[in-house]
Amino acid sequence: MRWPGAASEAGEARRRVEMFWSTGVGAGTMCRTQEVDVRESTIVVIAGAVGGLLWLVRWVADLDALLWPGAVLLSVVVLAAGASLVRPVVLRVVVGLCVVALAWSLAAVVGVQDSLVVGGIVGAVVALGCLAAVPRTLRGRAGTDVPALASAEAVASPAPTGPRRRAERRSRSAR
Repeated sequence: MRWPGAASEAGEARRRVEMFWSTGVGAGTMCRTQEVDVRESTIVVIAGAVGGLLWLVRWVADLDALLWPGAVLLSVVVLAAGASLVRPVVLRVVVGLCVVALAWSLAAVVGVQDSLVVGGIVGAVVALGCLAAVPRTLRGRAGTDVPALASAEAVASPAPTGPRRRAERRSRSAR
């Protein structure tokens, strides 16, 4: 399934993100645009690392205000992990939400909200796991040379699929 504005490469949906930055001040300000291709898996891994670090800081600094922001970011990771278990979109939503509910119930049984130590240990484990996965998500898919940060030309004109791809294969084999 393809969403408008999203490109598909190596079987994984990819999204274009535009970053704007200013190169001047006042009326003569110029803006440049740079397009960066970011995978959803990279965003999820970064969210998991930040959420885990928030819980770790909550434990070390004794800040109860960091419980819910960390919990929301870790819920995004659990939702993505659950959704990746199945293929059909409807099942992805159902399984993702069910896995989040399971994780919240396990967190309640273990006592993450009440115990700073348990929350800190869970946060440290999740943060280390996500930080270890960041280079893999930035490098691309394991075993391929597909970069996660593609050039603007590759994003603008994705590889042909379907009938166009078959026609190109036939024309190559006829040569």
